[in-house]
Amino acid sequence: VSTQSGHYCRGLNDPRETLMLVQDICVPNIAFQFDVFHLSMLGETDEQIADLFDGCNLHFIKHVQVAQTPKRNEVNAEGGVDYRKIFKHMISRRYSGYVGLEYTPQDSSDRPCSEETLQFLSEF
Repeated sequence: VSTQSGHYCRGLNDPRETLMLVQDICVPNIAFQFDVFHLSMLGETDEQIADLFDGCNLHFIKHVQVAQTPKRNEVNAEGGVDYRKIFKHMISRRYSGYVGLEYTPQDSSDRPCSEETLQFLSEF
């Protein structure tokens, strides 16, 4: 569910409500795709984003998608999300799902991932 302009929204405007719905449905092949970029763009703070990994929510989050706000750059770029904090919290909660990098590189090279980004990600 995305409430960003131009995306479809079926009445679920809050990640907590969506997680509760996924929990209520409680079937193995339905999970929450956790899009940190969109959550941040919607006004969620780093602390609020990290808190969504607490409690039984963790069981229902199977894929985390990341990019830096506001321009959808690399996670180690300057921006609005402290990915060190987010990733450390995910690790402390033993998140074991997938993490997808969905960003536009800041440089103009054809490399999908810079050495700096790979170094940053290797910390986790």
